[in-house]
Amino acid sequence: MNFFVSEMTFLRYFIPLIKEGNNRNIQSTVYWSPSRKYNCPLKHFKSLKRLAKEFSFNIKRINDKIKNNRITFLIEGIGCEHFDGKKISLTYMTDFHVSYKDYIEKIDYCIFPNKAFLEKFNLPHSSKNLFLGSPKYDVDLDKDAILKKYNLSDKKKCLILFPRYRDMQKIDLIKVIKELKKLDFEVYIKGRGKEPCPKSISAEARYFEDELWYPHTSMELIFISDLIINTDSSGIKECIMLRKPVLNFKIKPFEATLSFLYNKKPFHAEIKTPIDYGLMKQKVDYLKNISHRDFQETIDKLLFQPNSSKRILDFLKLPVWNRCSNPSPAI
Repeated sequence: MNFFVSEMTFLRYFIPLIKEGNNRNIQSTVYWSPSRKYNCPLKHFKSLKRLAKEFSFNIKRINDKIKNNRITFLIEGIGCEHFDGKKISLTYMTDFHVSYKDYIEKIDYCIFPNKAFLEKFNLPHSSKNLFLGSPKYDVDLDKDAILKKYNLSDKKKCLILFPRYRDMQKIDLIKVIKELKKLDFEVYIKGRGKEPCPKSISAEARYFEDELWYPHTSMELIFISDLIINTDSSGIKECIMLRKPVLNFKIKPFEATLSFLYNKKPFHAEIKTPIDYGLMKQKVDYLKNISHRDFQETIDKLLFQPNSSKRILDFLKLPVWNRCSNPSPAI
């Protein structure tokens, strides 16, 4: 199998597929190209080589068109011009509602998390659209191992998903952090690669950026946290899939693209602008009573069940490894 990587964040989606391919004795090659972004493979080449060794895939810089006719996996159709053979595109966050029309005719299939995403954004129905989930969530997470990796305590934790700079004037994050500490939370902030957290704020809590690409730092921190502070970001998808209650500050200047996943859901509480920080304790107390069952309806109807990687390779009729068979490097 081929994979095209121009941003290291694509590996969150690809490595689970590579691992499933390894289970079937299928060799994978990651073709990469520089992007000049914060997550450019060239800037993080040591990490790419480490992951290639750990998960047994080849890495090659792409120069000319690849004519090996293997199945190629892409993100949002990016890089499709480089490959012959069957091309499968995975949707990335909510980018597809803008870019889908630009690549759908150039690929063989587009994989969505759920049919609800297609209908929410009024995209055309097509035999190319598949609703098989997202391999990004086929990851084994172990709380004790994560705590040890980041040298964290076992105290009650709240993770703040840092907002866009555009929206920051609408929220006093230092005040949010102080209120959370009054409620006995150990507070973490996960910064955005394109818009890191200012030091004046990050100094008030334990601050993280994109330290690891797989498993991704954000997903690991969400997994070990008891509460997530969000600002209508698409990180809500990880929170739901990992069954973490969310206190959302509604500070975006427009309706959030994924609001249909969490509006009026029991695992979600909200504070609107102008923000009354005195409401935080009430909202946090409400979210203390949330159970795993409260997430299940949303996962069943609007998201997906585990093992997307297996469903995808099964759909493509990629063989399950017979231990007596030879490897299948040409797939």
